[in-house]
Amino acid sequence: MVSVAFRRSLSFNQNPATTPSKVEENNGHVRSTSLPTRTHPLIAKLGQEVRSLRLWRMENQSSGSTVVPDVTWLATGFTRLENLLHVTLDDLLRLQQTQDSLRRHRKSSWVDTLLDDFLHFADTYGCFREALVSLQQLQSAARSAVRRKDEAKLGSHARSQRKLEKEMQKLVSCLRDMGRIHEPLVFSDSSEAEMAGVMREVKNGIASASASVFAGLMSLSSECLSTSSNSTHASSSSAGSTAWSALKKKLTVSSSSKKTEEEWDKCLEGLKGLEKCAQELETGSDKVFRCLINTRVALLNILTP
Repeated sequence: MVSVAFRRSLSFNQNPATTPSKVEENNGHVRSTSLPTRTHPLIAKLGQEVRSLRLWRMENQSSGSTVVPDVTWLATGFTRLENLLHVTLDDLLRLQQTQDSLRRHRKSSWVDTLLDDFLHFADTYGCFREALVSLQQLQSAARSAVRRKDEAKLGSHARSQRKLEKEMQKLVSCLRDMGRIHEPLVFSDSSEAEMAGVMREVKNGIASASASVFAGLMSLSSECLSTSSNSTHASSSSAGSTAWSALKKKLTVSSSSKKTEEEWDKCLEGLKGLEKCAQELETGSDKVFRCLINTRVALLNILTP
């Protein structure tokens, strides 16, 4: 039986506050001692990236009908998160005005919470990456059981998968809490309020998009699977999603129910698709994880006297 227990433990703050953000420093831009306003190109770009994440999430809720997440949609979420963190937010943090503002308010509670938020984000992604490793281990063991036509082993792997799903759901709940709870804050001036507001938007965008990716991986519809598995024209982009659902459906078949040779073949095919899905998401999540670590390090460097 494959172990799916996480080595990490998450300790999320129940009152996450806002997080500060950064603005890009263009070579031709004249510096000012004041914090860039929302009309500043970098602030505008940051808002655009956050809106892009919001629109991406809405793509999976179009036409008023249920749309099953596929590996392409999930990977796109990671790509947009990487753009927000690695490009726009990183540029903002490099701007001297942003650094000066953060240093002036480094004793404010929202700045401390900002550091905690990025630590929690990194911890969550670390757990997610461990879950993907566990998923691939489960997939490998399940493929071995399928080749041996060992239904008892498949049942054991199904129980391991359910444990994995529960752990993943905890991550989703923590992320949603981070994007939902706002601690009332008192600011010393409009400049601080502006910075805190921008960071709140960034934090909410990261939390909501990450929760959507994690939940999307875990909530693939078995209804859609039954439709896809009966179709010979399933798109390659949905291979990962149908594979995850296929594994879930095939492994929950009663051990007393004998599978036909065709069913075993379909199960093996689904497991192969699942492996590809997990590998692609592992790559995307690793990039976001590194961006989160780098962002927190940059903040610490700015705030350290």
